[in-house]
Amino acid sequence: PPPSAVRSAATFSLPFLYLLALYRMLRKLHRDQLGAGGDAAPRPPVPTDTTLADVAGLSPHLRADLRDITSYLADPRPYLRMGARLPRGVLLHGPPGTGKT
Repeated sequence: PPPSAVRSAATFSLPFLYLLALYRMLRKLHRDQLGAGGDAAPRPPVPTDTTLADVAGLSPHLRADLRDITSYLADPRPYLRMGARLPRGVLLHGPPGTGKT
């Protein structure tokens, strides 16, 4: 083949191969981070002895809200029987490093 044909084939194929390799690397990295396809068994939940009394600076209003949330998480049936539409999550607000997780 003429040198110009080889050059134009390389001009097209090398960037394409680079992008393909980059795509495959990022996909593998994403899959590894999600834990998909791993052989590891799911870990059992870690028991904790932490109670609401252990939380520092908890206002009575917030304590009541947290009790409602924990009672719902423990057994949602009474709330569902009353026809309540329960939230799908809780937004915690506060400065960094204050244990919102």
